[in-house]
Amino acid sequence: ATWEVLADFVAPTAREGGVTAAARHRAGIATCARLLARFAEERPVLVWMDDVQWSTDALELVDAVIDAGSPGVLFVLTAQEEALAERAQEFAKLASLLGRTEVTELEVGMLPAPDHRALVEDLLGTTGTLAQRVAERTAGHPLFAAQLIGDWVERGILVATPEGLSLREGEMAELPDDLHVVWARRLGHITADDEGARAALELLAIAGRRVDAGLYASACDNAALVYPARAIEQLLASESEDLRVAT
Repeated sequence: ATWEVLADFVAPTAREGGVTAAARHRAGIATCARLLARFAEERPVLVWMDDVQWSTDALELVDAVIDAGSPGVLFVLTAQEEALAERAQEFAKLASLLGRTEVTELEVGMLPAPDHRALVEDLLGTTGTLAQRVAERTAGHPLFAAQLIGDWVERGILVATPEGLSLREGEMAELPDDLHVVWARRLGHITADDEGARAALELLAIAGRRVDAGLYASACDNAALVYPARAIEQLLASESEDLRVAT
């Protein structure tokens, strides 16, 4: 059945019958491609894949859909050049895709330094040394700057003053190397030492951007995990705080 092929593709399990892992992988890619083609018969389909440097599966799926000549399916892929340089297999696969006539490459550069500094000053509501430090560390990456400042607000490192956001007295704001460090630290702050909550949130991440609450609760039960209500509430509050800070 289609659902069995897809389930085994997303979460491979040991199965009897002599079917190799490679064969199941090919079947999963082919099934995903057929489903996208079927959806495209009714209306245009836009597939957004972020950070494809972490997944050869995503790149193989794009290849399969192009090979099938399925009209009405548009893929938008993003990749981080720095991370891609350390992923030989994904780098080679993406280079192969870029060599196809159906694929167009668009380079998204960093914000110019003056614009990025203005963005950071707007996020903090102030100018000065702190804004300069953040602007220099995040180096033209607006999401990095917004997430970093949001993390500081969430952990109480920054406090509101009449002059804007500033460091709480006695705090030494650590400047992380990249956005991944910020996300990992924020997740660690939310889940603390609760490994069950962390595992449940990983399950939620696998489910995608839009998740049915009932289905997710059932998935937690099947995985013997407690529904992470408190952690989800904190994540939602954190997202709202990011929006407030960025306003």
